[in-house]
Amino acid sequence: MDFNSSSNSSRNTPRTYKSRKQPPKKKQKTQVYLSLSSKPHHKTCSACGMSYDTLSPDDRATHHKFHARALSGVDISLPLPSSTCVAKVVLKNNVHATIHKLGSRDLPRSTRTALDAALRICNAELSAPDEGIADFFSRSQPAVYVCITPSTSSLSSSSSSSSATITGLALVERISSGLFMSCSSGRILSSSSSSSSSPPPTPVLGISRIYTAHSSRGLGIARALLDAICASAIYGLVLPRDKVAFSQPSDSGCRLAAAWAGEVMTDRELAVDRGVDVDSLVCTGKEKKIRVYIEKS
Repeated sequence: MDFNSSSNSSRNTPRTYKSRKQPPKKKQKTQVYLSLSSKPHHKTCSACGMSYDTLSPDDRATHHKFHARALSGVDISLPLPSSTCVAKVVLKNNVHATIHKLGSRDLPRSTRTALDAALRICNAELSAPDEGIADFFSRSQPAVYVCITPSTSSLSSSSSSSSATITGLALVERISSGLFMSCSSGRILSSSSSSSSSPPPTPVLGISRIYTAHSSRGLGIARALLDAICASAIYGLVLPRDKVAFSQPSDSGCRLAAAWAGEVMTDRELAVDRGVDVDSLVCTGKEKKIRVYIEKS
């Protein structure tokens, strides 16, 4: 008689376990806000141009950060390499600034993040496509120029380690053609309206974006960026200003381009632009034209 048969059979029989019931998933709650005021709670900031919901804490925090960057610039946590510095300038407020030329290679993540933030602020102000810095670096021989000044922002989380701020930004690309545009009307001038027998110089550099932080405007940053671009965009060659064209400039951008590299329109160009005869022009020699180009999508 085998006294171990029952024990052996119990050992060979697999145990069955009751499956535990999973606790029901909690439903995601959504925070809603009840406005008891008749005033609209959607607001557009007159300083930075951002639209946000005044009742939403997240929207207010986002606006607070965007507003500080738009007015004062974007802080960078790491100093840029000295090899990228192409110019040192003294601004009109006696602040010493440096101009840096940056390419797509060997950019630290923090620097790339700061450039991306500055570009998105620029795009929002200029109503330009929401293009990131990585998208721009995929263009033809691109370069990014930034103006770096001592940091004055205390709102950044890295303000204790940051000692510099991006207060100016310019995006540059190689181009092969350009057109003249009237600064007063914004119309493109045809080559047939020019009275000159020789064709105008063909631009080789295109300014896709140029932007200055609000609190740093009027200090000469945009002009310093443009001068640095002419001096360093092409190695070993200082480009004249008539080799630079601008992409769909805003009103302020058009004034900058006219003051920096504008040319006086001929009587024939002015007459064609106004749609009148040359002999009926009241005043001549004052209207300016600038070089523009069409960006490739």
